[in-house]
Amino acid sequence: MLTREVEILQKAPLFRKLPAGRIKLLAYAGELMTYEAGDYLFRHGDPSDAAYTIFDGDVEATIPGPEEDVVVGQFGAGEVVGEVGVFTGNPRSVSIRARTRTNVLRIPAEVLTDLIHDCPACAASITAFMAGLVERLIDRVSVASHH
Repeated sequence: MLTREVEILQKAPLFRKLPAGRIKLLAYAGELMTYEAGDYLFRHGDPSDAAYTIFDGDVEATIPGPEEDVVVGQFGAGEVVGEVGVFTGNPRSVSIRARTRTNVLRIPAEVLTDLIHDCPACAASITAFMAGLVERLIDRVSVASHH
């Protein structure tokens, strides 16, 4: 029943190293949702109440600009968006808008935070993934500042 959800979660970099039983729990606790092109999964400043694993389709991340939103990233199948705010507890730092019809698994924040509290191996895996995000961001900023 949840085979497709489990397969996609197992491929997502954030969840790839989690034990199979924990991935099944995430699949079971998540809610399948569909967004049409132009729909927002969430907006800048919203509460960080869930992370979204993209099953198919693609989305763009935007930040408010002086006159219009500025696109700062694009994400597609197998990627997770919204996880940073879930783990920091901060409001959304970007808006995420579907570029095409997009199917996602919405995983509530409390499910992810419980995962970290209940599973030390999961916490270590997610911490390593988040540290990698920070390293990549620092590299991008460093490269940009040298141009």
